[in-house]
Amino acid sequence: MWFFNLPDAPWHDLPHGVEGLVGEAGVVDLAPGPATFTLVARPGDGPEPAADRNLDCLLLTTDLDDGFRGRGARAYPLLDEIGTAQRRRAWLRIANPGDSGESFHVEARYTVNRVPWTLPTFVIDRAGIAAQGARPRRLEPGERTPWVDISCRDTTHPGHLQLLQQNNSQNRRVTLELDIASAPSDDALLRRLSYREEASARLVLNLPPYPARAPREILTGEEVLERIVAALRDHPAPVGMPPRRTPVYAGFGDEVEKNLTNPTRLYQLYRRLFFLLGPNAFNQLGVGALAAELQAMREEGRQPGRTLLLGDFRWYPSDENIAKAAREVDAAQARPYLRGFTYGDEVSLQGWAPKDDRDEGLRGALQARGIPPEDVLPADVAAAGEPEERWDAVRFVADPRDAPAQPRLYVESRRYLEGAALDRLAAQSTKLRETFGQDIVYGATYSPHPYFWPDQALWVQAFRRGATNRAIHSDYWWQAGELGPQMTGYLLDVFRCGLRDRLAPGGGVGAIEPYVMPHSPGNTDADFRRGVYTALAHGAKGLDFFQVGPEQSGTENYIRSDDFARYRTLRDVTYEIGAVDDLIADGRLRPASVAIVLSESTDDWERAAAGVADGISEQQRFPSIAYNLERKCVWTALRHAQVPVDFVTEGDLADGNIGRYRVLYLVGDHLGGAAARALAGWVTAGGTLVSTAGGGLRDEYGAPSEPLAPVFGITGQQLDKQTTFIRPRIELPRLVPLDVMSGELDGQPIQVPALAFRQQLESARDAQVLARWTDGSPAAVRRRHGSGTAYLWGALVGTAYVKSGFPDPLPPPDRGPFTHTPLTGFEPDLSRPLTAPVQGVPKTWAECSDPLVETGVLETDRALLVPLAALQDGPRSVDLTVHAADRARAVRSVRRGALPFRQESDRVRCTLDLDLADFVVVER
Repeated sequence: MWFFNLPDAPWHDLPHGVEGLVGEAGVVDLAPGPATFTLVARPGDGPEPAADRNLDCLLLTTDLDDGFRGRGARAYPLLDEIGTAQRRRAWLRIANPGDSGESFHVEARYTVNRVPWTLPTFVIDRAGIAAQGARPRRLEPGERTPWVDISCRDTTHPGHLQLLQQNNSQNRRVTLELDIASAPSDDALLRRLSYREEASARLVLNLPPYPARAPREILTGEEVLERIVAALRDHPAPVGMPPRRTPVYAGFGDEVEKNLTNPTRLYQLYRRLFFLLGPNAFNQLGVGALAAELQAMREEGRQPGRTLLLGDFRWYPSDENIAKAAREVDAAQARPYLRGFTYGDEVSLQGWAPKDDRDEGLRGALQARGIPPEDVLPADVAAAGEPEERWDAVRFVADPRDAPAQPRLYVESRRYLEGAALDRLAAQSTKLRETFGQDIVYGATYSPHPYFWPDQALWVQAFRRGATNRAIHSDYWWQAGELGPQMTGYLLDVFRCGLRDRLAPGGGVGAIEPYVMPHSPGNTDADFRRGVYTALAHGAKGLDFFQVGPEQSGTENYIRSDDFARYRTLRDVTYEIGAVDDLIADGRLRPASVAIVLSESTDDWERAAAGVADGISEQQRFPSIAYNLERKCVWTALRHAQVPVDFVTEGDLADGNIGRYRVLYLVGDHLGGAAARALAGWVTAGGTLVSTAGGGLRDEYGAPSEPLAPVFGITGQQLDKQTTFIRPRIELPRLVPLDVMSGELDGQPIQVPALAFRQQLESARDAQVLARWTDGSPAAVRRRHGSGTAYLWGALVGTAYVKSGFPDPLPPPDRGPFTHTPLTGFEPDLSRPLTAPVQGVPKTWAECSDPLVETGVLETDRALLVPLAALQDGPRSVDLTVHAADRARAVRSVRRGALPFRQESDRVRCTLDLDLADFVVVER
């Protein structure tokens, strides 16, 4: 496997597990003459997990040393070798029309949709392809070039050949006649075209990898856009209008936005496409395109708003960058349109963290908190030497593998690094607000890859400390084999944990505006629609569709030029947003009564532990991600029960900021001491605590912790972790039960398999044993503690529930059909240990009769907005109940129109036909 400079490895030996290309090589001795190769597929003969095997190319070479890998730094060097071997498949001949009045030569350059994106420029003149550095010989009117080989090195994507005509005058225009053939002969002609453009010197020519196989796909850039525009124009949006207040960002990539007012037909078609699709904001960063964007908006009858974002791929709000941005903004008179700043794309905390003097920084942070060195050093070191010598022994621990030997230094090092990075960024963000106004937004795009594991420092603390206030993530979930587009909702709920105070009325500026990618290929129409509605159901106040143009306008981020359905879906979704624009902009998510604890301590120790799974070696140093998965699975089970979920941190527990929650879920075996003591007090005061295997019985430093054991009613326990590296669509569906816990809950039998983890409990006399393992030992307990109740289940209950949703037989993991296959076979009984404790919680949310429909409630004074997203395919009739709705005047569906409804006390009930997604509006 060769991609992004990683070494050869089986496909599942990489973090994503389903990313990249696989090359299988072998050495054979061939005699001169014809040879026959036979590929035999033997189902079930290979080890699990196995990938789909597709023979796309058989490359024969005598290069047994794989020397091609040294020919430059490339992402996919094997593909480059194939391209080199596949010359002489596309030929071009250029003629200068007799009436052109110009002599010229042509500079040609390919852009492709994979690394390295742009190939070297070459010159075509009267003699053909000119030698590098030679003076071009111009093509006079009436002359034509010989046939030249223009085979693109990329054999997997369309190539975009940009022909720049260099005239003998100052005219910037194109007057070309082109012949494209599969061989240097008129008999092999594939396409002949005459191209004239008076306002530009460039022609974009789209060529399929093998032109002779798809001659109809040999298209100019204008022809590509004309087809897409016609597909939209001929099928108008069924409902709605472009949104005005809800920011919906989109773009076309390099240079298009700067040329929206350019009279060139190519740019006019890009402009037409943008406004047909309906977004109201350009995601081109910088002020260079602002004038053209504003003029285009006004000419299209759109009112420009405050949507301008500045920044770059890596942009830190340093004093220099702030001053430079202020000069550029003022020079462009852009302040009325400035919305905020982006600090970078797919950033990590390491990009903001201090690089030098980390030992001194850690010591200073500990001293500021009044922590002596002996509290963080290993016992043998802490007992030796004088205080100053002990301080000298305090060293920053960078490698998680050192955590078992230096647990306290490991934890405090992480805390110092996070605090130092975020405090420094918060100070610079304050300067940014002072320069551009207190109402600007600012933040970075986070990548949840490869495990959709939200780092609490970035996803929560960065917002709470004021370092950022705009929450964005790139969804790309289909590349990571995630459970599905509903994981957007999971991540946004974590964002809300960080932005909670800012999202409340009067709480200041804060915004959740994730990417939802309409990529084709990659995403699907159905899952793109699900992703949009799920994001809005979980608090998104804006969306970024990233790149919405065809291959010629982007890199790997594009919508395939012949996928007209994707363009129409994007347009329809955008117009549907416009139909409820004010309700999205003004709506407030109702507060939840249920929350999952984000255990920072568990995450720290998961990262320090080597992931274990069949076929995965410890040398690969994958982290333990079992609790990260279980957290997602518990969230999924609660959402399938239609229960809204918040997240709370260990700091929230310790500070007592959990008073409004009725039920808390603890996922993890580590919990900070102060948080554990506060959680025990919360249960005493009447709360209900539910924990799956682990129970927070170790503290932040990995030592046994006492506060929660009596709460659960246990006197001892043994936690066996068999598998800790569990990716959602690879290891999870293949887990084999270690045991089964059987028992009774509220008069109903329960039986839950123990997957990956098994926790054996010793129950106290005043605890109720709810389930036992097959050997009769306690597997789950419940205990009344003060006025509250605590449950401890000795298995990963959420994981067991989600595993039940996978199809049988199980498809192989891939980046295609299986990733986009909705999980539907869930066994509700497996989730009862999680959902039973919330049955008595007063309902203030929207409840759908179909558990696999994602819902949310956005409340305004005049109406309630309920986004609905079906997580399985096919139309269905569903019953919707909106609790705490007061008196309704009318109920309508954006896609279906007015709906009959029943008012039952403060509940509103209606039935609607749901096809993937819709908005229901309850007018009050």
